[in-house]
This record gives sequence, structure tokens and C-alpha cells, in this order.
Amino acid sequence: MKRLVFTLAFLGISVIGFSQSFSSMYLNNIPQNNKKPIVYYSIPKTEVVFEIKVEKAIRSRGVYSQSAHLLGLKNVITKDEIKYKIKDIKICSKPISNPNNQFAMIIGKGVSVEKSEFNTLENIIIGEHKTKEVLNLNQEKISSKTEVNNSSSIEVKPIIVKELLKEGKLEKITLNPAEVVEKINLLRERQIEILSGQIEGTYINTTVDFMYKQLDEIIETYYSLFTGVETIEEEVFYYSLVPEKPIIPEEDLMLKLCRFSEINGLSSAEIQNNDPIVMVKFSTNNFTKSIGNYESSKENSASNNSSKNIGIYYSIPEKVKVSIEINNRVYQSILDINQFGVVSTMNSIKSNIKFNPNYGSIESIY
Repeated sequence: MKRLVFTLAFLGISVIGFSQSFSSMYLNNIPQNNKKPIVYYSIPKTEVVFEIKVEKAIRSRGVYSQSAHLLGLKNVITKDEIKYKIKDIKICSKPISNPNNQFAMIIGKGVSVEKSEFNTLENIIIGEHKTKEVLNLNQEKISSKTEVNNSSSIEVKPIIVKELLKEGKLEKITLNPAEVVEKINLLRERQIEILSGQIEGTYINTTVDFMYKQLDEIIETYYSLFTGVETIEEEVFYYSLVPEKPIIPEEDLMLKLCRFSEINGLSSAEIQNNDPIVMVKFSTNNFTKSIGNYESSKENSASNNSSKNIGIYYSIPEKVKVSIEINNRVYQSILDINQFGVVSTMNSIKSNIKFNPNYGSIESIY
């Protein structure tokens, strides 16, 4: 984590009317005659990030699928198609800039302020106290833009006859279904000979096992000409939302995330097609509601007392259950979200303060 440290270590600077060690205000309230150092910081918004893992099944028809009955095969692949299935959804959060919550802190003698790369507070340290090592609480930065990772094939089986010939698994390209069935039967007989020791020469067990598996692989390849093959690939997509607190806090918030279907996979929610929309539900017990009412009363009191100075602004995020229900399965996570909580204030104190840089909330006073 990048850390910016601001330290005041000087003597003889005039006091401008602030008796506190530090004092915070909105940017448009900075005193014009201020000569003390100023640290700018912010309280971020919370962006919710969705990592969606999709399974892509590529089903390829066997060239002899119409003759699968010669081998007594059923449920073979009869047409080429691609099907998608959601395997997993992970829900996490990250801080983003909030232009409405930018503050200036005027710091006094012997005050050190540590900030994160998100311009949020990490530590306020009073006096000559040695800076404690701060736990890195930042989550890995994730691009909010939709991305697709390179597909990694879990299972790949050859289906194109030319590829089979190139690999040496087919002897000729002018095979007909009956010839293939005959070839399979001959290979099976050969396997029996290997296991029963009827082949010429003396072989150790590992060699016998190797020869048997080689024949088994060739047989499986011939079978694929009738059954077809299915290749499974995994793709990972990222979507993000920045939810705002509902007008009626007691109501759940529903937001569109994307579209999904077995045929087309994932697509943007803005695309006009018939694919179902994936909705995200944000629900909370509004634990910070009473705190918000108290903060409103404090603001009204402060407006009647213009001489009142605030030490710091800090956030109290609300715990929100974020959930997605799709294909009879629910994916959910409990996250701290700043927009659903409140911004509170605290007077300047003579103690050190440790913050969570992801939210601008107070973790401890020591």
C-alpha cells in the first residue's frame, strides 16, 4: 500500500484560533488566514464487485452420430451447440472516490497523519509516538470493466478427423461406420491378448499397462466419431455496481447487473434481447439509522454554534446483505457499504487513531 505521511515538527508558528491538535472541515470552509499545514482526505464510496465464473460447454457432433446404434450407443450428441452455466459468483467490495466527501484537516504541532492510496485516513499519531505498523486492509484492486479471462480448457478431446489422422489415431480418412466398428472390435481383442499374455515377447507390467492404455485411447477416439465430444471451458467476468441508499431505508434495493441465458451466456443489462436480467438485492437492518438521526441533531446544533470545530469526519458503514438468485441458487455476501451508513464527526483528542482505509471508519483509539 502506498502511504503518504505528513509530519509537523516545527516551533513558533502562530495559532489561528484552533486549540485542538487537529481540526477538519469541508474544503470551502478552510480559513483564509490559515498558516498551519493542511492534510486533505476523503471518505470513499463503496463499489460492489461481482466475479462470475461461467462454464462454457462446446458440444461437437460425431461424424457418425447417425450410426451410433451399431455400437448400441444412446444419448449421443446429434448437433453442434454451445451451452453456458454459472458455476460460481463471488461478491466483494472496493473503495472508490467520492467527490462529495472531501475534507481538509489543519494539523497542529507534533501531529502525524498517514493516508492510503485512496486518499483516506490510516492513522493520526499524536506526539513523538512511533508509528505502529498498519494492517493492510485493502482488497486487491479489480477493474470495474467487464473482463474475460483467457479460457482454460478443462477437458479437450479431438473430434476433427484431420486432427485424429495427424495424431496417428486414425489410419485413413475414408472410413465408414461399419469399418470403424470392426476396428474397435479388433482393438478390444488386442487388449485381451495383452492382458492374457498372448502377445509375443516378454514384457514387464509397466509396459503391458502402457500398451493397454494406448489401445484404450485409440478406442475412445473411434468412439468419439459416434458419440461426439464435449469440451468444457471456464470464463470469468467482472461486473460492478455502486448502490445508493434507498429513499425508504427499510425497503430492499433491487439493481440490474447483467443478462444471462444458457444459449448466449453473459451480456450487458443494457443490451436489448430476450435473455433474463440478473438482479441484485441489497437488504439491511438499518443499524445506523439511529446514529444518522443523532448526527442530524448534532449538525443542527453546530449550525447554531459557528465557533464549534470538528476534529475529524469518519464513516460508520452499514452492514448490507448483497444477494443474487439465479437458477434456483442463491449467492450472497455480507458487506460494509458506506452509502448505506452515515458520516459522523469526533472532536480532536490527545490519542492516536487508527482507521480502516477502505471505508474511512475508526478501528481503534490508542
